[in-house]
Amino acid sequence: MTGEKFLVLGPGLSGYSAVKILKQFNYETIYLAGEGEAAGWPRYEQLLELLGENYLIHQDQAQATSFLANITVLVLSPGIARTHPLVAQAIKQGIQIWSEVELAYRHCQVPILAITGTNGKTTTCTLLAQALESAGKKVFLGGNIGTPLCDLIAHQDDFDYAVWELSSFQLESIDTFKPQLCALLNLAFNHGERYDNIEDYALSKLQILKNLDGVDQALVSEDFLVYDQRSFTQVLGNVDDLALYRSKYQEIEWDDFVMGHKHNQLNLYVVAWFLEQLNLSVAAINPVIREFRGVAHRLQKIETSQFLGDVFNDAKSTNWPATFSALKSIFREGRRLCLICGGQRRGVGDGLAPEQIDELIKWRPLILTIGEAGPFIKESLSKTPLEVHHCDNLKGAWNHLKETNFSGDILFSPAYPSFDQFNNYVARGEAFIKIFN
Repeated sequence: MTGEKFLVLGPGLSGYSAVKILKQFNYETIYLAGEGEAAGWPRYEQLLELLGENYLIHQDQAQATSFLANITVLVLSPGIARTHPLVAQAIKQGIQIWSEVELAYRHCQVPILAITGTNGKTTTCTLLAQALESAGKKVFLGGNIGTPLCDLIAHQDDFDYAVWELSSFQLESIDTFKPQLCALLNLAFNHGERYDNIEDYALSKLQILKNLDGVDQALVSEDFLVYDQRSFTQVLGNVDDLALYRSKYQEIEWDDFVMGHKHNQLNLYVVAWFLEQLNLSVAAINPVIREFRGVAHRLQKIETSQFLGDVFNDAKSTNWPATFSALKSIFREGRRLCLICGGQRRGVGDGLAPEQIDELIKWRPLILTIGEAGPFIKESLSKTPLEVHHCDNLKGAWNHLKETNFSGDILFSPAYPSFDQFNNYVARGEAFIKIFN
């Protein structure tokens, strides 16, 4: 990429990581743009040392646009959409638009195993990384799971494989990116703040396949087939196909899986497929599944002495399909259940489908709502026999349960983003654990 001139848009964690890699490879022209004065950005001192003050741009529209004449590549942080005015202008001017995925890929020499989908990405990536390590491999785990992809490049000689969790945001602006193997787990509409419909959302996920030269490199959920008419030899079904999957990989000790809910068994099958494609022993996953306790904030059981039942932190849920998957996993016949849900409204895709409401009526949980979406959820369920209370926040939900002497299982699975009351889902989950512990 000799001669390329870069503007990195977004001074957050992935933007900072992108700048470090560009400096490592000695590109002469590297700008970084962000909102607000640069002195207020995180890691400002490090950025100042890397780039110098003249290359840190306050994202005033006119000022930032003027810099487009000086660059050939615009690198986007995941939170910045292609509809952003600066990005739209860059597209008009014929400037290359890359996500951090593309930038990291162009400098990566480690085989990449990529996973996307609506739900289950983090769990499946974590299981895969641990299974590879059980097989004696050194693994980098990054992407949407929290570690910037560009962090791999500086240390890539230390790894045999790179497991990348990729979101639709990260996949929107790839160009030549081609993983060695990839999986698309499932599809349910999400991110209504960014996409107008499920087709646009699905097509952004399907970008992961755009440069593959053979169908055997991908395991594709049947959910995506309506949006991609190619014929795939490896198609991933749903939990109804678990008996088939279990019989295919009989060397897996399925019944020893501590987190062996149906959706997690499906994730386990995906991991087995990766191991098989890499000619590694599928049995390498057995030591992992006996110890695996899930990932933080994803159906995480927490210790508490306040209630007679179990308490689960599923703060990572930002859509109704994820919440219903959690409900199905923990529901026990004859046992009282409380669902705490709510968060930031998105506008598109916020509502419950009629069949989801029917399932809630069948399970009859006590529903406590929080956040911006709380009143909306309560109103949407007002004509059902369900007991729904809006509690404003997690402390209010705790107080309601305490004051009513609730006895049973508790699931915090918000179904909405966290940004109305928290910086991210991690802060939301930690607040839940602190209050309920």
